[in-house]
Amino acid sequence: MRRGLLFLFFLLCLGVVSLVFLDDPYSRKFRAITEGAVNLYAAGLENRASSNRLSLVDRAVLHTSAFSGIIVSKYHYPEASKLLFHYLYGGGDELELSAEYFSKSVYLRSVIDSLGEGEHGPIGLRQSDDWRLSLALNPYYLNVGEDKVRLYHPRIEFEPVDGKGSVVTNVPLGRLMFKVPDRLVSALKPTPFYVFSEWKRL
Repeated sequence: MRRGLLFLFFLLCLGVVSLVFLDDPYSRKFRAITEGAVNLYAAGLENRASSNRLSLVDRAVLHTSAFSGIIVSKYHYPEASKLLFHYLYGGGDELELSAEYFSKSVYLRSVIDSLGEGEHGPIGLRQSDDWRLSLALNPYYLNVGEDKVRLYHPRIEFEPVDGKGSVVTNVPLGRLMFKVPDRLVSALKPTPFYVFSEWKRL
């Protein structure tokens, strides 16, 4: 019994490593099938959410998925992880994000140098421009002073459940790429809030 459980655990770990890290033909095929299945399920959830037909099981899946995403993204995308947790469970209080990454972002430095002093935004970006920023704030606003920069968004609020469009965020997990519709997060009835990050301008 114990050996069987250890073997099952080994197979599970091997599957995760194959999905997330490996780039051999079998792993690529496994990854494509997994992404397709998860994205198809998410699209079904989005359709049920938009027509107010989410079941208790659907809601449990959404909360579990959101919390899992918060935990999994905490290491590579800590700002996005903190922002999502606050959006779902923070009650609308103002949130300050660490400036450790933002102040060193090559992309943001380029934008700040290009725009100069003043109030700027909303500014949209392609996710490939800066994955870490895009997963936290997209679009974003900048208040560039002589000696200080404030990156912010006045009201974090995802696409509403009954919205006409379908805003999708690509969420990477190693080599895996999931497409997460904003309306799925909105189905959990989060509270909008103001978020900012501030640092000294060098």
